[in-house]
Amino acid sequence: MKIGLRFGITAVAAVVASNVWAFSLDPEHITDVRLRAYNQWGVFATSAASDSPERHSGDFVQDRTFYNPEFDLRLGDRLGPMADDFKFHFAWWGFYDGLYDYLSGEFLASPWNDHRRNLKGRFAESDNPLGESFVFNDQNKNPRHIYATRNRINELYLDWTKGPVFVRAGRQAISWGESDTVALLDVSNPFDLTQGAPGFFEDVEEARIPLWTLRSTVKVATSVGPITQAFFDSYFVPGIIDTTTPTDPITGGVSPFSVPGATGQDPQTLVPSLAIPSPNGSALIQANTVQRVPRETWGNSRWGARLSAVINGDYTVQGWFLRSFNQAPAPWLMSTNYSNLFFKGQLPATIVDDRGFRVSECNNINPATATGTTPAGRPCGPRLAAVTLLEHKLESVLGLAASWYSRIFDSVMRTEIEGFLNEAAFIPEQNLNARGQIPATFLKAIGDDPAKYRTSVATADYVRFVVAFDKNIFIRPLNPANTFLLSMAFNGQVNASALITGNDYRAATTKLNKSPTETGPIPGLAACTGAAAKANPLCVHTVAKNFTDEYPFEGFLTTVLRTDYMHGRLEPQIVMITDVSGIFGFAPQLTYRITDNVLVSGQFLAVAGKRRYGLGTFSGYDMGQLRLTFQLN
Repeated sequence: MKIGLRFGITAVAAVVASNVWAFSLDPEHITDVRLRAYNQWGVFATSAASDSPERHSGDFVQDRTFYNPEFDLRLGDRLGPMADDFKFHFAWWGFYDGLYDYLSGEFLASPWNDHRRNLKGRFAESDNPLGESFVFNDQNKNPRHIYATRNRINELYLDWTKGPVFVRAGRQAISWGESDTVALLDVSNPFDLTQGAPGFFEDVEEARIPLWTLRSTVKVATSVGPITQAFFDSYFVPGIIDTTTPTDPITGGVSPFSVPGATGQDPQTLVPSLAIPSPNGSALIQANTVQRVPRETWGNSRWGARLSAVINGDYTVQGWFLRSFNQAPAPWLMSTNYSNLFFKGQLPATIVDDRGFRVSECNNINPATATGTTPAGRPCGPRLAAVTLLEHKLESVLGLAASWYSRIFDSVMRTEIEGFLNEAAFIPEQNLNARGQIPATFLKAIGDDPAKYRTSVATADYVRFVVAFDKNIFIRPLNPANTFLLSMAFNGQVNASALITGNDYRAATTKLNKSPTETGPIPGLAACTGAAAKANPLCVHTVAKNFTDEYPFEGFLTTVLRTDYMHGRLEPQIVMITDVSGIFGFAPQLTYRITDNVLVSGQFLAVAGKRRYGLGTFSGYDMGQLRLTFQLN
């Protein structure tokens, strides 16, 4: 009853508001108010009982209420000769999802709140992992604060224009590069990654995270030879103010968008129950997955410069260079060798509960199991952290783009190529070597060399490109009155480092039903031979072949077909994503405009493919979505 009432109130409020709200707060239109808000329901359309987390057809996965109000104040004509135009802009961004409340009640029986409460692996963030994460003094994340509700100032800036100069200062988003359906080349700003690939399960603009930025655009040429006009753009994000990186997902089944299989398991289930010596007695290992927050220093500043021009009135060409952080995090299991205290067995264990929170009191600790109980009855005990960092490192990006109208194809053509230099990447035995967590004294005792297992973040140089066209076509049997917009884009990626060095780069996701680590024989190590090695926790090792391959060449084709009926009131759309390796995405959508301010839309999202790479990571996440949108324009 609560669910139906919530949706009904949203619908009634939207219809009433569309009739009575004003767009401007004054007769001179100095101020403007805009709003985009929606209530969206999501339901799984298929079941996958073998996956972790399990998915069942009919499970509710969303009741997301999103709101994005905006306010503009225009004061250009009140500044006289100081400005041709002057504007203040403010926008809020926030949502609430009943994921852990009424969508997880007895009536709906959805598992997300149970998974959240039962999560044993620790997820945290820190700008000083060596000083904080090994002693559980970093910021422990609460999945409810990531997936159920968030609010932020989305935009807050001043625009100033005088002659050929435009300046924007404040919190804003900058989009350089194509972002057709799935954002791949558009990396100036970070994205929210908690709902999978931005652009498929979540709108690209909604997923983009603005930054505190100083931006300027200068018109540098008008009608010079073949150049009709040329502009120079630049921006600067001071590292001492803003080092925001993408919002990384939390695994362990806490969300319907959690990665399935071993990659998406609770990390604590992958940690061996191995007693580790410490100055204050033996301790168990606690998995601690830490998003490294870049320190607020000038060295972590982001910036970019772009020159664009229109040539012969037809060709828009651009070239740019920028510094940004990589979007997808690169995991790095910090080896015990990285910390001298841990390496020498001199790091004292920390008393924490079974969720990784520090506790001041832990009673009746059993020395054999290193486990006791808190006064509240939760398991607790001395623990040493196995720290896996999620890294976002600064990289350099070089880009070239051109777009034009082709009379031959009667289409708008778009091309772009970008080089991503020194991007954080993933080589399993370099990034996540499980043997790096075994104390050096244990490794030396079985004749192994600890120095072989020092871990680090792999890097690679990537070339990514897109070739696309947009064309209006008639399909008379389907729509005799209006054209269809056909937009097709091929997105490609080349791992230049893999081609040059031959290194085995992989995706940081495991193959279906495969584990990232195994306990068993290790070639060249006498203590880990034969059947006995499978029961010896000192014979644990990372298995590179269990991770999804990243091919030196990757590519996928996006196809969008859209038209409208009933004088623009009804708009059907089909989005298809076809990966050359056999991954398919399919998203038909139907939108009906009730009034200019109220829209209702339905969408079906389907992903197929056995390869857990890119969009294929969410294979089998077939989902139906129903959205009611209210907007003031």
